[in-house]
Amino acid sequence: MRRRRWLSRKTTNNEKLIYKNIENMAKTTKAPAEDFSYIEEMPKPRLKKLIVKNFRCIGATPVEIDLNDIVVLVGANNAGKSSILKAYEVVMSDGSKKGELTIEDFPNNIVNPEKPPQIELHTIVYDERVGQQWLEKVDGGYLVKERWTWFDTGKPVRRGWNMESGSWDDKSYPLGLQM
Repeated sequence: MRRRRWLSRKTTNNEKLIYKNIENMAKTTKAPAEDFSYIEEMPKPRLKKLIVKNFRCIGATPVEIDLNDIVVLVGANNAGKSSILKAYEVVMSDGSKKGELTIEDFPNNIVNPEKPPQIELHTIVYDERVGQQWLEKVDGGYLVKERWTWFDTGKPVRRGWNMESGSWDDKSYPLGLQM
């Protein structure tokens, strides 16, 4: 039998037996497996629309991008193509450092609380567990709207469109939307 470092020569036989039983229990005890098979059968959420305003070179007039299977961004230099891609990256990185804005992300590198950067994302989901207040029934699924607003550099204020009240919820947003 191989000796463990933590068993000293002064450890009694009774203690050794207790440690061995604990080790064996740890090896054989498994947490009950949860059934996530429904996830494989469920269609993945689908991005529907991205709306961006007051972000980098995009001004107060919102730029709306309808997202289909293929999206092509065409425009002159400094038209906002990279800003659109960065806006998408920022909201998809919510909660991480990439989801925070720096001064360079504000138009003309100026924080204007009256015209904060806003990125809105519309997603089609196929599961009601997001919460009824966030769901609008659409063709074969449910539309969920979320908006991120930055009043200063750093983290955004995230809001969900509450379908029941018909307004942006001040205290909450949909949870669990993972693409």
